[in-house]
Amino acid sequence: MKENIRRQLAAEAWKIEARLAKAEGGQAPRRDGPEFSVDTVHYEMAKRNHAITCGGIGAIHRLANKIGLVAALNTRLQILRRWRPYSEADHILNIAYNVMCGGYVLDDIELRRNDVAFLDALGTRSIPDPTTAGDFCRRFQPDHTQLLMDIINDVRVQIWKQQAPAFFEDAARIDADGTLVATTGECKKRAWTCRTTASGGTIRWSSRWRTQVSRSSSSIAREIVSPARVPQSAERQLDLPSGDNYIAPSGAA
Repeated sequence: MKENIRRQLAAEAWKIEARLAKAEGGQAPRRDGPEFSVDTVHYEMAKRNHAITCGGIGAIHRLANKIGLVAALNTRLQILRRWRPYSEADHILNIAYNVMCGGYVLDDIELRRNDVAFLDALGTRSIPDPTTAGDFCRRFQPDHTQLLMDIINDVRVQIWKQQAPAFFEDAARIDADGTLVATTGECKKRAWTCRTTASGGTIRWSSRWRTQVSRSSSSIAREIVSPARVPQSAERQLDLPSGDNYIAPSGAA
C-alpha cells in the first residue's frame, strides 16, 4: 500500500472516531427536529472511477493464483470437455467469491455479474451466470467432490510448509463438531426428536427431515480442515465418517 493512501485512510479513521466520540454518554437533541434530519440528497456519478463494496476481491484472486490453487484446479479437476470460456477454476471461484461478497444463493451471482467494478477487479470480461453455475454444480459426482477437497488440502499443506518454525511449536489440535440441518432434498431420513415444554413436565415427540453436517477444523490455523455431510437417524446420531480425509489433509501429519 502506498504511503499517501495509508495516511488518507488513517485520517478518515480519525475523523469518524472523533465524530462518534462526541456521542458517547449522550448528546442534546437537535432544536429543529429528530436526529435523522436529511432534507435533500445530491448524487454524482464519477466518469473515471468506480466504487466496489468488496474491494479485497482482486487481492484474494491474486493470492489464489500465487499459492497455485487456480493452476491445481484447472490441471487436476477435469470436469469440462472444453472451456467456453470458463475453466474449472473460474466456475469454482465464481461460486466462492459470491459467498465471500455476501451472496447466499447462486442467484446472487447476477449482482456480481452486472457490477463493472467487480469484473474489472478480477480482470474478466464476464463471469458465469447463475444458470451456468448451477449446470456446473450438477456435473459434480461424489468422486469430483472428494478430489476438490484433496486439491484444496494439498495446496493448504504447501502453505503450511512455508510457515515459520514457531507455527509448529504448539501441538496441533483438531476440533470436530456437527449440527443438524433441516432438509427437503434427497438423502434425507426421518428422525424423532424429544422436546420438553417450558414447565419441564411434559415430553412431546416430533419428527422432521434432517441431515447432519460435520466438520473438522484446526485450532491453530483457524480454518476448516474437512467438512462432511452425515445422514442422520435416531439410532446413529453420534456416528461420524471414518477415514483420514475427515481428520486432516493427507501429508499434513
